[in-house]
Amino acid sequence: MSAVSRNRARALLALAVVTACLSLAPVRADAAPQEKVKICHRTNSRTNPYNQVNDSKDGVVSGHANHTGPIFGPDVEKWGNIVPPIDPGLPDGLNWTAEGRAILDNGCEMPPDPGPIPAAEIADAACSGATPSVSVTVSNDADATDPASFTIRVNGVAVQTVGPIAPGDSQTVTLAGVPEDRVAVVDVLADGEVVASRVVTADCTPGPPPVSIKAGFGCVGTTPQGTLQVTNNGTAPLSVVLQVDGEQIGPAVSVASGTTESRTIDASRWEDQTATARVLVDGVVVATYTVTPDCQHPVARPAARIGGAVCPPLRTTVTLANDGDPASTVVFFIRVNDRPVQRSAALYGGDATTIVVDLARFEGRSAHVEAGYDDTVLIDRTIRVRCPADTGGDTGTYAGGGTGGDSAGGGSDTGGGSGGGGAGGEIADEAALPSVGSGVPSGGVLLGAGLLAAGAVLTLAGLRTGRPGRR
Repeated sequence: MSAVSRNRARALLALAVVTACLSLAPVRADAAPQEKVKICHRTNSRTNPYNQVNDSKDGVVSGHANHTGPIFGPDVEKWGNIVPPIDPGLPDGLNWTAEGRAILDNGCEMPPDPGPIPAAEIADAACSGATPSVSVTVSNDADATDPASFTIRVNGVAVQTVGPIAPGDSQTVTLAGVPEDRVAVVDVLADGEVVASRVVTADCTPGPPPVSIKAGFGCVGTTPQGTLQVTNNGTAPLSVVLQVDGEQIGPAVSVASGTTESRTIDASRWEDQTATARVLVDGVVVATYTVTPDCQHPVARPAARIGGAVCPPLRTTVTLANDGDPASTVVFFIRVNDRPVQRSAALYGGDATTIVVDLARFEGRSAHVEAGYDDTVLIDRTIRVRCPADTGGDTGTYAGGGTGGDSAGGGSDTGGGSGGGGAGGEIADEAALPSVGSGVPSGGVLLGAGLLAAGAVLTLAGLRTGRPGRR
């Protein structure tokens, strides 16, 4: 084979090898085109802050992800793109909030600035005769971009609509028939928002005549007394009437223009009672007062009674009472032989109590019992008692004597008796003793006569025992 033939053969073999290799290598199919992503690309214009751009995902991730910043706003100097989430690359997107989605869905157009908020002014209630009314003025700022509409409510109920009001315009409306003698809440809404609110009071009822009244109450000693002074500041005479609990007190008083009239009222009949006084001027009630006169202090009526001695054990009872006013109080003392032995609690009017006084240590001698209050002795009684042991039927004599009376003085009495088979008994007939302040029964006269006869014997007995008689 010639050299030319051999070279041709080698070339063919190399071509065959290359062809074989190419046939074994994988064939790469053309990649499908990427889906376009719509974004809002920021600009540098404050009047047109965004442009809508459609780009591939890779193009967005590589070319727009670094345009960060908040969503455009009036106070934002540098804002960023609005991009929906792209995975992979930008899984959270940029400014993908409810506001950002709304701007993207709106073709990257920002909603126009509405401008200043509409305003309203609510006047106080006015009267046209006896008819109340309220004026409301609504206005739309000259820099507003849209007309404004208003709703006026009274106590939460819509009563009137106003508008639309063009930018720079205003309008005043009058609400008639506002509830008389009532407090009402008037508010104004613009686009559902409250822009003004006021509490007004509608009262168009003619007031009382121009008059100045001074009323007072006090005590003159123990007498309750009221005073009334009326000054007429008007141009016509006035007729003034005073009522207490609905009853007119005295005749009507005429007060001339520019003059003052005064009256004094005796309020004794309402002592310790609550009374309502009303002042009427020309038949109209202009003042009401509630008073409770209390010029008389409660008066206590203390009373006391000392019972006879009882044994064994040797004792006596002292009954204390307050028969005075229910609000009065009195505190009693009890003394035995000039020594205090008891002080009662305060007794109110109508209260009474009985106290037992132990006389055991005075057995065989006299015990002088006193009852009273403050420095006043209401009643006193001298008791002389013996309590002998049981004699098995022998006669036993129980003696007791003393004086009794109130602060004005009292009588004296003694009791005696005999009995057998007992070691003790009541010394004196307590039921026969008169209460303080009561009359002495006829039997007491006879008893007093008997005491006069027995007095000498008692005195001699005192001398025999060596005990001096009590003066």
